[in-house]
Amino acid sequence: MRKFSTLMLGLLLAVMCLYGCGGNETTTDLPNIDELGAVQLRFNADGTQPRFDDGTNYRVFVFIPGTTTQLVSPVFFNRDLSQNIQVVTLNAIPSGSVDIVIEALNGNGTIVGQARASNVVVVTGETTIVDSSDLSGIGVSAGIDFTGVPTNPDANQVITVQASAGTTPTYTWDGAAARDVQVVRVNDPNNAADITPVWGVSTVDTDGLTSPVIHGEVPVGALLTVNTEPVLTAGQTYRVSVVRVNGEFGVTTFIP
Repeated sequence: MRKFSTLMLGLLLAVMCLYGCGGNETTTDLPNIDELGAVQLRFNADGTQPRFDDGTNYRVFVFIPGTTTQLVSPVFFNRDLSQNIQVVTLNAIPSGSVDIVIEALNGNGTIVGQARASNVVVVTGETTIVDSSDLSGIGVSAGIDFTGVPTNPDANQVITVQASAGTTPTYTWDGAAARDVQVVRVNDPNNAADITPVWGVSTVDTDGLTSPVIHGEVPVGALLTVNTEPVLTAGQTYRVSVVRVNGEFGVTTFIP
């Protein structure tokens, strides 16, 4: 009888644990890298919303929710205001819940606006549409356009930035830590908008980058946002920008 009672008690505890050991814990639908879907961003270009005059291009990050872990490489694109609705599709996104972060950049690579969609559900083999109703952040308006209010309207170029010699230069700046270090290739010195992002690191939501940062090396805790030129081309003109979360920034142009 004692053995039977012990056995029954063990079974009871096992059943109770099966249904209740988790307490109030809930499961999270983490992305599944083996099953892929797509996310479609829809931008309204009907002219009813003002935009950043100096916003020359955009980039999109896809993160594991609540983290700064990238699921795919950042996607860069330009706005096409000739279309009433511009569609940008991100393919091969792991299924499950993801965070989408959209940033507007000016010709110096400085962030002038940001929008975030949290816990976007990506379904295997399907396309999830993201528009302004899913977003929060600086300058969000109908169709994910930015309203022209910069990250910090009073910010001036207050950070002094320097780049050392060589094709993998060291970038240094004065003052506190920063959020982004971005390097662009200047294709036409007479056209500030004619640039190509070539390398960058970011800590996304915090000022987590401390001076110095070495080109091609990713600091601990940072994300590699673009890496088309881990080694720069000698004789080519480049521009590096350092940006803080509050909008303070600094820029310098250099030739390795």
